[in-house]
Amino acid sequence: MRRSPVGIIPLVPLMRHDDPPKEVLAGCAKRIEEVQPELQPDLYLGLAIFSSIRFSRDLVLRYIEVSKMKNSPLFGGIREKWIGQGEQKGVKRKTWKSS
Repeated sequence: MRRSPVGIIPLVPLMRHDDPPKEVLAGCAKRIEEVQPELQPDLYLGLAIFSSIRFSRDLVLRYIEVSKMKNSPLFGGIREKWIGQGEQKGVKRKTWKSS
């Protein structure tokens, strides 16, 4: 993993390993910490997404903090969409209760 191009680090959890999942995730997170800070949020987000295909949510979140992904443009777009949906639901509920 140390010699792998950093762009494939998010895919590493999908590969075969002799190491336990927690060591794989910890190694990936450590490798991401070594790259330029502006690349880290997207790499963490990709790592979380691909890791969740193979590992439990709890395990993934134990090694990949949400705070490390929050500056990713993709994560920001998702967050904005969720906020908009939440606001729409709140308006609908308020209108429904007022009726």
